[in-house]
Amino acid sequence: MAVSPPRCGLFEVLTKPLNDLLSKDFHPEKYNQKLQWKGITSQGVVLDAIFQKDTKTGETLGTLSPAYFHAPSRTVFLGELTTARDVKVMAYSDVAPGLSSLVSAQVKNQEAFGTMAVDYEHPQFSASISTDFGKREGATAKASLVVGRPWLSLGAFGEYFLGRTGEVSGLKENKLVLSYSQADFQAHAFHRIDAHPKDDVKNQAGLGYFHRVSNDLWMGAEYVADLDKRDKPTLTLGAQYRFGEDTVLKAKYDTNGLLNISALAAKWNQDTTMLLSAAFDTKNPTDANAAKIGWGVTFGDAGIHYGHKHFGQVIPVIVPAVLVLKEER
Repeated sequence: MAVSPPRCGLFEVLTKPLNDLLSKDFHPEKYNQKLQWKGITSQGVVLDAIFQKDTKTGETLGTLSPAYFHAPSRTVFLGELTTARDVKVMAYSDVAPGLSSLVSAQVKNQEAFGTMAVDYEHPQFSASISTDFGKREGATAKASLVVGRPWLSLGAFGEYFLGRTGEVSGLKENKLVLSYSQADFQAHAFHRIDAHPKDDVKNQAGLGYFHRVSNDLWMGAEYVADLDKRDKPTLTLGAQYRFGEDTVLKAKYDTNGLLNISALAAKWNQDTTMLLSAAFDTKNPTDANAAKIGWGVTFGDAGIHYGHKHFGQVIPVIVPAVLVLKEER
């Protein structure tokens, strides 16, 4: 049987190893007091239920997310219903080899809108495009292009807002990334202009490095400089160590004095996982908000990750990487 050549990855993949190391499972504000249950029915429907309490406001938000993989059409159907009465339905499909599409509709903050997106991956390039429609203030279009090989790639991303009803149209973000990857390490250089905060446009350049020292130890670093301001560049160092099969300890520290620590997947039994996440401002230790601590407990099969890389062993592999590009801000 002929083996297809490796595809040129999508734009999100260019910096994903380092981004996951320095971001995933930190942010204690996201895990204030979180209970989660995951399961799968005999018909193959994945269920994900979350109850999360915000310790600042005291409010509790519940979310139910079902997902189903329809094998004949190679389509993943996903839904989301919250106690805030937000509703979202989504269909992600492998249309043809290398070609994927996504269609979604949702109601959020009493506003109904939709999203359409297409991804295409080829051994020499990949491309993504998406747009939302139906929002009162206007529509946002996003596009990315990556050229090169799996080991050396140049990628570009842009986001443009087309305003209406008095809103100003314009380019909200653009980013260039040059990435070099091997089996155990990845290095990249980037430049980005982020105009999402209208009064604080960021013009940044930086370098990133990720190294899988062993199966248990991962390390990485990121250097970011603002080209328009006289602020000192920020250097962030991160590491992850796995203890056995069930426990992962992560830590990162930056030159702004912020220390983050998280402990993930300390399983009490086969189906129960706990996450502890904390952040400390080491430069202002006496400040009332210097320390933030959050936790989350997951009951059920924690191996089911339909938003990441797999559905576990029951449902065939489908990677909705397109969802990352279309994530709501």
